[in-house]
Amino acid sequence: MMEKEQRKQLVIQMLTAGIITFCLLWLLFYIKKYVPFGVHSLASKDADFQYLDFLAYLKDVFDGKNNIDYSFSKSIGGACIGVFSYYLSSPFNLLLLLFDKSQLVLFVHVIITLKLACAAATFAFYLNRRFEEWNDGSVKKQALIIFLAVSYAVSQYGIAQACNIMWLDGFYMLPLIMLGVYRVVNGGRPVMLSVSVALAVLFNWYMGGINCVFACFWFLFEFAYSRLYSGDTKAEKTVIKDFAGKLGRFIYSMLAGVLISGVLFLPTIGAMRYSVRGSLDLGSLLDMSFIGDVSSVIDGYSLGAQSQKGSVSLYCGCLALIGFIGIFIGKKHNVKQKILAFVTLVVMLLMFYWNPLCMAFSLFKEVGSYWYRYSHVGIFCILFFAAEFFLSEDLNAVKWRVIIASAIFSAAMLGVNYLHGVQDNKLVWLTDALIVGVAVLIALISRLSKNVGAGRVFGIIFTVILCAVLTVETGYSVMLQMDNIHIDNGESFVEYETAMEGLINDLKEYDSDTYRISQTRSRATRSLEKRKTIMAKIRMIILNIRTMSEQIMTSRLVMGIGR
Repeated sequence: MMEKEQRKQLVIQMLTAGIITFCLLWLLFYIKKYVPFGVHSLASKDADFQYLDFLAYLKDVFDGKNNIDYSFSKSIGGACIGVFSYYLSSPFNLLLLLFDKSQLVLFVHVIITLKLACAAATFAFYLNRRFEEWNDGSVKKQALIIFLAVSYAVSQYGIAQACNIMWLDGFYMLPLIMLGVYRVVNGGRPVMLSVSVALAVLFNWYMGGINCVFACFWFLFEFAYSRLYSGDTKAEKTVIKDFAGKLGRFIYSMLAGVLISGVLFLPTIGAMRYSVRGSLDLGSLLDMSFIGDVSSVIDGYSLGAQSQKGSVSLYCGCLALIGFIGIFIGKKHNVKQKILAFVTLVVMLLMFYWNPLCMAFSLFKEVGSYWYRYSHVGIFCILFFAAEFFLSEDLNAVKWRVIIASAIFSAAMLGVNYLHGVQDNKLVWLTDALIVGVAVLIALISRLSKNVGAGRVFGIIFTVILCAVLTVETGYSVMLQMDNIHIDNGESFVEYETAMEGLINDLKEYDSDTYRISQTRSRATRSLEKRKTIMAKIRMIILNIRTMSEQIMTSRLVMGIGR
């Protein structure tokens, strides 16, 4: 049972991380003129092509105008349980009850910010409970947890996948699942793992499945971690027995979670059996080739970088990178512990560059777009080791190592980008300057923090400067990612939806019988002017049909027919 003070600190950390994330995003929405402050929108790509229309369908369901078990809104008619469980089962979608169809773009922005704020809160919760033995409650360590939590939420993945809002549920559920794994390995109750897995699958079965695959790898890591950090020297047979017991508890907990989610997941499987996407591409697992150049992960850690086939971006801030590097150069970790960190790094890279693992983390389906839709697991790994380094290490003892290692990484980034020529050179140089600059500030602060008098004052000044630099870096990184994915006509859906509602009302006035409307082309593939022209023609056709019908009925009545 946590003490009252510990609970208070935990709540403060979670709320602070979530509020900072929420306010940062809305501040940037205001500055960059996103809906409702302008016409820009993060509802781009598939969000513009599909998800806004799915949300409009869900709004109709809430209003009693449509249903999930069977709907004519789906092609020639059919069950929509598969659409609901993949795209619409997030609990945040209940907020749609508070919005009109004309406000769907605003609604998307609201739930993006809420989900990312939730991701910051869950990651703060994870760090607080996972590194409890090193979290002494000091202001410095509380601030560190909050900043790393915000870095997780507004990382490259968090912003880049804003156009795939249903995947963000898996993003904020991952820390809870990983904390559940930690507790199972260390003798805790398995309830958290089972419940978090069940909720993750219910909220979005696809990302829930990806998180479950990563949980299997993380179980092996946590077991090895617990052995190395506890200093346990049990005999080999005892280790095997211990592993078998914990593996059994892990499997039991995971299966329990999946079974709980079966209330929605099983009907989804039934609906998918006969769909085009219902089959698995298991044959591709035999392809042992590598995808892209592994070194691209270095220049991919640049401001504004995007993931693409053969090149993943795991950017989550300079502080996280410095902490990750610090694990390998720190004095608190012995050789075996550093080897474990290195093995984890290798496995993490294989997840993105070795085809069999790419297939496993894509749930055994070939991917043709949104490459590395599971890159949040790599970002999680980086931030895990960063938190471990900063919470456990005496920074004053390794300050020069941190600066040198950061400079070496920065030089490597310049060299790799020179060879690849993929990333923006100015942004690469800026990233390198920030990495080295932050490392120098950390070294100065750790050196001056133990002084008194003037030295301590300078330490406080440098701390304020560091916080300012990290805040500006975070905001600029988010802004660059928003610029990468946004669209400039966020209000076009509102105009389309308003016009469609008008057409439907005209049709209902003309014909109150059962009918359905289908489309021949995606709304997003036509310009606004073309859509207006087409809708005007449809409206004219409806009016002409209505006029002809009235004339025919009048003629029949005059002739005495149909009385």
